[in-house]
Amino acid sequence: MRIFSIVLLFYCLLIAEELKPEYSFSKDKITSKDLFPQAPYFNIASFGEKFEFEVPLKKLEELFVRNGFPIEGRSQSVKFIYTLPWNAEKIKQEIAKAFKEKYSAFGFELKGIALKPLGEIKGKKIALLQAQIEEKMLRKNRFLLSVEMEVDSKRVVYPFLCEVNATLEVYRSTQEIRSGEDLTPQNTLKQRISFEEISSALPSFEEIQNSSARSYIGRNQILFTSKLKPKIIVKKGDFLDVVYQEGNLVLEARLQALENGSLGQEIWVKNPQSKKQVKAKIISEGKAVLK
Repeated sequence: MRIFSIVLLFYCLLIAEELKPEYSFSKDKITSKDLFPQAPYFNIASFGEKFEFEVPLKKLEELFVRNGFPIEGRSQSVKFIYTLPWNAEKIKQEIAKAFKEKYSAFGFELKGIALKPLGEIKGKKIALLQAQIEEKMLRKNRFLLSVEMEVDSKRVVYPFLCEVNATLEVYRSTQEIRSGEDLTPQNTLKQRISFEEISSALPSFEEIQNSSARSYIGRNQILFTSKLKPKIIVKKGDFLDVVYQEGNLVLEARLQALENGSLGQEIWVKNPQSKKQVKAKIISEGKAVLK
């Protein structure tokens, strides 16, 4: 009977514990005891600046076996997800409002906002009060955010890592566009993409219509403002219908452009008869107003 008990105990020790395919934690460091309380203590991983990550099952199995605690799993990897331990709805609403206002012209669709403090915040009673949102933060999907908090009745400001998961509509090139070539419906296409692909300011639909390539643009490239320049709609030597208005007095003349110009630009024009030169603002192709 004694021998049977020893064999049974030894057999039980060899039975591997089973891992779940996914775990959620509200702390940075993950240890063996977070997965199996009966396991010997050792570190597994930490989130750092990540909100989630996956570890191959084989690596976890090797780590536990080295520490004398066999495990097994049914999936190829195990996902670890960070979850904030405090109510952050008010903060998330502030962030969402700022992004939606900035990208209202681009069909911005928010899917989620993740927050994680940089370091451990100790306290029995913790509340998130307000986010300090700056314009530069709205250019990226990941950024550092200062959050006003109440920790055990004391007001403090603490840095948080913020990640915005969203999509929006942009324009891409459908073919190679040479430097100086105008943007047209034939060489551009509107497309919905992940916000994390955005690395610079985006042009509006009106800007796309009135722009040309500042330099060579390859096929299937996102059209950022930095890649564009105003389209030349008036060329040197063109004749313009120029309007001058003061009160109820409206005068119109046919003047000649002395330089190239784009929409909204002021250029020099002259009267072919009197040779007098003045500056006029281009308001459309072939039309301008005297300032």
